[in-house]
Amino acid sequence: MTKRELDAQAKMLAEGQQKFVDSVHMMCDAVEALRKYIHAFQDSMASHEAVMHGCGKEFKATNDVFQAAMKVFVEGFATVGENTQKLDEFIAKMEAYFGSGTGLEYDN
Repeated sequence: MTKRELDAQAKMLAEGQQKFVDSVHMMCDAVEALRKYIHAFQDSMASHEAVMHGCGKEFKATNDVFQAAMKVFVEGFATVGENTQKLDEFIAKMEAYFGSGTGLEYDN
């Protein structure tokens, strides 16, 4: 091999090694960027989990309020039903005593 061919081969080898080193540096930069992205994603997911946990507590509290309100409404409607029945019985007694009152409508 001549000196010129040997120098050309050495130059090609040096350029190949430089490309390899540059590729390794780029790969390290890409891995570091991926690491930063993953850590940021983990932080984001932790924040998201905290928000979801807070929403779960709020939904549970809202459900408890709705359950209490439902109990109050059920008791209220039962009382209204009882009062309506008592009024119907009272009206029946009044009509039995005084009559039904039909034909007593007066024009003002």
